[in-house]
Amino acid sequence: MRPTRSSLLRSTVPLAATLLAARAAPAAGTDDPPEGMVKKMLEATKNHSYDDFLTDADDTVRAKLTRQQFEAVANMVGPRLKQGYKLSYLTKLRKGAYATHLWKVEFADGKDEALVTMSVKDGKVAGIFIN
Repeated sequence: MRPTRSSLLRSTVPLAATLLAARAAPAAGTDDPPEGMVKKMLEATKNHSYDDFLTDADDTVRAKLTRQQFEAVANMVGPRLKQGYKLSYLTKLRKGAYATHLWKVEFADGKDEALVTMSVKDGKVAGIFIN
């Protein structure tokens, strides 16, 4: 007996839907965008916690970011973060092996906003900039 078109559709549509759902769902344990990482780093900046800031950083960031550099940024941005802020995800850019994520930071003081750019590779922060 030859399968009919409707019987083929009934058998392939659920398979296609399953494949699409599996592809669309992120792998277990991934955080894309890595909101937890950026929040942790902003909170560490707010609280002047260099060690907490480096928790999710890769070896290059750990080696190159000095405590003095971190403190300079924390002194500029920390007081505004302490007053409160709203974080809004903007987009993700693919740059070779890196995923670069952009967030807008709106400070409670109502003054200029900031742009956070975070590059991630292999689940570690390979760079972060607050402009």
